Amino acid sequence: AAFASYNARLQSAQTLLRLGRHADALDQFVAARERGRDLSEVGPGGGLRRPEVLDNNEAVVRIELGRPQSALPALRRALAADPLNPIFLQNHGVALRELGRLAAAAAAYRAAVASDPTLFPAWNDLGFVLARKGRLEQATRAFRRAVGAEPSYALGWFNLGVALERRGLQHAV
Repeated sequence: AAFASYNARLQSAQTLLRLGRHADALDQFVAARERGRDLSEVGPGGGLRRPEVLDNNEAVVRIELGRPQSALPALRRALAADPLNPIFLQNHGVALRELGRLAAAAAAYRAAVASDPTLFPAWNDLGFVLARKGRLEQATRAFRRAVGAEPSYALGWFNLGVALERRGLQHAV
């Protein structure tokens, strides 16, 4: 019964997240976590449940609700269970970026793309952070990696154009 209740709450949370009903999704993630405490015999990465995925998705909801600080503990738990997961690393970078911790965000994005070089949104996010720090040449390289990994990635192309424009005509030489 505990496992069925846990899964029902988790599935509800995932559905609400996809629907953009973030506050409701957060309530269901919290309820799933509480119910998951009764399932301690199944640890992270076990065949029956993946608490690190719950942690990551709860963090995404918290970020979407404008609460990046409260997302960090969930992201730390997710990364403790799977430290090389590129999605967890990228979401950690998003939370840090939202908190204005640009150097730490850049490190998280670099770890994400080191783990999965095809993760084009993380390349774009890295470029964005580098551009905000005034490192336009490095940002340009990151944006080029984003569109190289996904040539139809419009946001990456836009950001690449902005970075090149800010560098001025000298970059062409």
